[in-house]
Amino acid sequence: MRVISGRFGGQRLPASVASSTRPTADRVREAIGSLLAARGVFDGAQVLDLFSGTGALGIEALSRGASALVSVDVDPRARRAIEQNVRAVGATEQTQVIKLDLLRTPERVIAALAALGHPPFSLVLADPPYREVDKLAPLLELLANSPICTADALFMVEHARSARLPSLASLQIAGHYTYGDTAVTLLARVDQMSEREDESMGSELVSPEKAVSAAVYAGSFDPITNGHVAIIRSGLVAFERIIVAVLTNTAKKPLFSVEERVEMIRDAVGGDPRVEVDRFDHGLLVNYAREKGVRIVLRGLRAVGDFEHELQMANMNRHLDPGIETVFIMANDWFYVSSTLIKEAAALGGDLHGMVPELVEKKLRDKFGR
Repeated sequence: MRVISGRFGGQRLPASVASSTRPTADRVREAIGSLLAARGVFDGAQVLDLFSGTGALGIEALSRGASALVSVDVDPRARRAIEQNVRAVGATEQTQVIKLDLLRTPERVIAALAALGHPPFSLVLADPPYREVDKLAPLLELLANSPICTADALFMVEHARSARLPSLASLQIAGHYTYGDTAVTLLARVDQMSEREDESMGSELVSPEKAVSAAVYAGSFDPITNGHVAIIRSGLVAFERIIVAVLTNTAKKPLFSVEERVEMIRDAVGGDPRVEVDRFDHGLLVNYAREKGVRIVLRGLRAVGDFEHELQMANMNRHLDPGIETVFIMANDWFYVSSTLIKEAAALGGDLHGMVPELVEKKLRDKFGR
């Protein structure tokens, strides 16, 4: 297990997992981190991590910009694991680990948290045992109405995809995402959601496109690889819509025409209506994103070597337009695959099966006569 992104990114979390703990998979933590980063909730956040387990979710929040973390678990083995993992990344001073039974007497839990004297929490993470998720409702209700949470606090609950969260009078769903058998539901106070809706209805700057979470994923895609497809699929966990922008004015002479590249991308994503494939002919990417009503640029990272260049691009984009943020997603199993290597291998008659979509493989064989 490792930290996915941020200042602790790539560092291992060495503690062994307690038998009673079901740790969040790396890919799900990556998706959770991306969707919360896209909402800007990490910067300076005071984080309450309930049912912490290994502490990985809370540590991820610290890594991405949170100021302080309170990790809560009743299992002493889990608490020891959290403390070991926090020490491993050097976040001991920012973290407090406490023992509380979160499924019994919610009033006592609130009183114990209030007694900490901690600043109000702006982000609450909850990953309860899947079979116990229905018992979480009374605690969430009390938290939502307690001064130990800020008025605009965001609540994140991880649960089984097949389960539905109980109805909550004080909290309203602000987002729902699925990843395999896992679901992530974001909740916000009802009055806070109403204020946001009123602001949106009264603002000329908010368009229907901006009401849907979306990201732009730009590149030459000459050709699209399974690494690109994996990043698109991971992006759809965090965003409701991905715009794949095909660059037409690349510095290199492309092997495939824009029309061919668009065709291969559409085929690779199986006609998913959540994926829009567009051509990006000229100008700045931040201007293109703004024209499309999108504030997030999605970028894939294959290896550590990519990060320096991508960070420079992200900071330049932020300088050019402070309203545009960049979200990075790891390529994971496809870290070694690039369009350039694919073309070189295809030209030499290499077997590309499994590294590119079937249509791309066929078109490469046609191009090189192999």
